[in-house]
Amino acid sequence: MRSLRLGEAETIPVGAMRMALVRQPLGITGFGANAFLADAGEEVFEAHDETSDNAARHEELYVVVAGRATFTVDDEELDAPAGTIVFCRPGEWRGARATEDATIVLIVGGPEGAAGPIAPWERLFAANRYEDDPERAYAELALALSDWPEHPDVHYNLGCYAARLSRRESALEHMQIALRTEENRHEARTDPDLEPIRSELDLG
Repeated sequence: MRSLRLGEAETIPVGAMRMALVRQPLGITGFGANAFLADAGEEVFEAHDETSDNAARHEELYVVVAGRATFTVDDEELDAPAGTIVFCRPGEWRGARATEDATIVLIVGGPEGAAGPIAPWERLFAANRYEDDPERAYAELALALSDWPEHPDVHYNLGCYAARLSRRESALEHMQIALRTEENRHEARTDPDLEPIRSELDLG
């Protein structure tokens, strides 16, 4: 494990701006990450759109860690106190100016698509928000199928939602894939959601 405090990180001049090194001291290889520091009235980072000859065409996530800044993205202005997250895609012209002293903005970037699809567990937790609305939960979780068509846990939960909705055939189809794992077969033996179809399941 490696860690650093942004307020204590080594800073280097980038034109008239100050950058705190994050990626290099931590040895990050999966994405770019550095921070910029500025006082009230100062430019936080150089305005750009990630499409110039020397740009990497990264998606960029800006996290205001301390202080406050005004972001300008294309023709829109955003007041961004500490805790604000701003996301920009390549081609969006973005810049920021500090409106408080000791403003720190962490920038995380990477090529479009480099992070891969949204993870199954994230889709599962997002669907769980609608536990009391199985129709909506099913629709939310079904978004995972394009990236994870054979994932047992995705199908297990879809099968449960379908069973609660009295969609017998759909529930059985999902459970055929879900029950490929012993863990899911064990869970299915007592899961109340599956009561309507349990007798038709191959629980080994």
